[in-house]
Amino acid sequence: MPTKEATIAENTRSSYQQFSNNHILPALGDFLLLDITPAMISKLLLDFQKSGHSHS
Repeated sequence: MPTKEATIAENTRSSYQQFSNNHILPALGDFLLLDITPAMISKLLLDFQKSGHSHS
């Protein structure tokens, strides 16, 4: 079955990278991916909302 390569616009990629660098890595960057739990992700999202950001 052929697959389609995922493509995103450069601005979108840049926005994702900036969000990751500013929010995700400071909160979870010291953990191995295998050690990150759903509860940790939920806390990250709740903290982000509490700081006034959109849940989306």
